Amino acid sequence: MVDELRDGPDCRQRFNGVDTEYLTRLLMQKNEFAKVIGRAGVTIEEIRRRHTARVKGIDIENSDERMISIDGDFSQIDGAFDDILDILFTAYQEYVHESNESAAQFAVYMLVDDSKAGKIIGSKGNKMNSIQDRSGCHIRILKDVRNMFGLTLRVLILEGRPGQIRIAHAGIMELFKTSPLL
Repeated sequence: MVDELRDGPDCRQRFNGVDTEYLTRLLMQKNEFAKVIGRAGVTIEEIRRRHTARVKGIDIENSDERMISIDGDFSQIDGAFDDILDILFTAYQEYVHESNESAAQFAVYMLVDDSKAGKIIGSKGNKMNSIQDRSGCHIRILKDVRNMFGLTLRVLILEGRPGQIRIAHAGIMELFKTSPLL
């Protein structure tokens, strides 16, 4: 399983010849993860079927967090990401409605390879600012690294409305068209 999460030039061989160009890793709480997986795995299986992306749910040892990895070509990941975003936003709305708490900004947490964070930020923050300006989504990359599955990862946070987050995610993926896999 760890090899499936690694970035690198051998990614196409590692995924049984599938033309894998991109990888998105989503970090979420257990309750969100359960909604994405669905009862008996029905929801995640439907996402896989609809978008033909490789979508995998992964437990993170000794943590209340879970990860969903999505890999495939741009359109496969984009479609699967949209479906998962809809599920997460619905769960967020239910939580806000039931909890009587003031609504915090809706956010999606991604994990990106530490070595790729600079490409997302760009010189003096210009790439990240450009994506924020185009999407209206607020983007943050946390400085702390997480060592998981033999990788050094950083948390990237996309905050905004679902449509803004979709545009920001697509903008980030575009940065890696020539350098595959986040």
